[in-house]
Amino acid sequence: MHKYIVTVVEIEEVANNIRRYILTKPDGFTFNPGQYCWLAFPGREEDRSPMAIASGLKDNYIEFTIRKWGTFTTELFSKEADIQLVMDGPHGTFFPLNFIDSTPIYLIGGGTGITPIKSLCLSTDKTSQISIFYGAQQPNALIFKNQIANWGAEVHLTVDHSDGSWNGNIGLVTDLIKMNTIDPNGYAFICGPTPMLKAVVNVLREKGLEDSKIYVSLERFDENGNVIGPVLPINDPIVGI
Repeated sequence: MHKYIVTVVEIEEVANNIRRYILTKPDGFTFNPGQYCWLAFPGREEDRSPMAIASGLKDNYIEFTIRKWGTFTTELFSKEADIQLVMDGPHGTFFPLNFIDSTPIYLIGGGTGITPIKSLCLSTDKTSQISIFYGAQQPNALIFKNQIANWGAEVHLTVDHSDGSWNGNIGLVTDLIKMNTIDPNGYAFICGPTPMLKAVVNVLREKGLEDSKIYVSLERFDENGNVIGPVLPINDPIVGI
């Protein structure tokens, strides 16, 4: 884990108050899908925010999908490209890519939870093993909805409600999962709001997946205040789901 000075080379609006940031990739920087980095302005590293990596292992840049919240991101959203940031990382546990070798993988996300899912898809050439279930509150909150079909995975999208402009599924991510066959020998990785995590875990259990094959993305802390996660199997007692 190291600190780097990186440059923002591209900014793209991908949803309401959510932007895609492309940063220069430092020489020797390596990571695994599911990990995150701390971002801060140079000289002000006490005001930092953790961001999940969205880029793939082979990409020659680092990508983050950032929602506007808090003082750091509010100021970041006021800046144009070509600014420099301090990137500290990578940090955290990750989803084991070797699980994709020969078994179905179910990647389930809500909102900005699509970020580590994108990283994982772009980091393997075995996307035929992957099914993505992704939902958001409304169509304009579905991040990467115009790109996701190009990731090579089987894709299922849904929104909680629509103004009439959406021709796809309307309902919860759990509804999508219930409508599809889930192989109990597969593995699942879930990233999204805590209520969604709990609901999805319950549905996957009903579908026959054992807890040892279900991973979630969240932060937990040990007795010394150290961060554990963000990728954890739900059979780990610290998860509490």
